[in-house]
Amino acid sequence: MWVYHGAGMEGPVKEYWGIQPNLTFLSAYPSLKEGDNSGREGGILLPDQSQANDRVQLVLKLETPQGTYGGSISFTLQQGREGFEAVEVTIAPLTSNP
Repeated sequence: MWVYHGAGMEGPVKEYWGIQPNLTFLSAYPSLKEGDNSGREGGILLPDQSQANDRVQLVLKLETPQGTYGGSISFTLQQGREGFEAVEVTIAPLTSNP
């Protein structure tokens, strides 16, 4: 989930979600204002070819005329008793300003 805190921002603002490099377009907004928010609930589907020791990067990204913002959760897949388990989990911001 994300919440916007800042001055009004003219768009377009495009929201993406998914496992790098295959992000899915979710929504577009004409502008953002204080308190606007969105997010995604539910699980994730790993690529069919996933295997133990793969490093996965799950991303929520907003592209705006002012730059790209969002965050990522990265983890390594480890074989568990009932399937893969996430280990070595890291969280990082996504920021790219023109």
